[in-house]
Amino acid sequence: MEKNSTNPVNGATDPSMIEVRFYGPLVERTGVARVEISPDRCGDLDGLRAYLRTRFPELEAAQFAVAVDEEIRHGNLSLGAGRVVALLPPFSGG
Repeated sequence: MEKNSTNPVNGATDPSMIEVRFYGPLVERTGVARVEISPDRCGDLDGLRAYLRTRFPELEAAQFAVAVDEEIRHGNLSLGAGRVVALLPPFSGG
């Protein structure tokens, strides 16, 4: 099961799902601001990355960092219900 939304998230999501949030140009590339994905579909972060690149081929050439529950992650990590994954485009600031 999967749910899509083009609106930013401003409230609780389905606690039985993994919530994936897209930011900046990634929203423009994919056409969605968030999706909810069943943990049965993607048991870990590597599986989620692969699934998202299949579901959204526009991500294949995109550069982005991945945060899980507001912490940047570089390796693999087990995912379960209620986790929030954010795809963050490169940015700079001062």
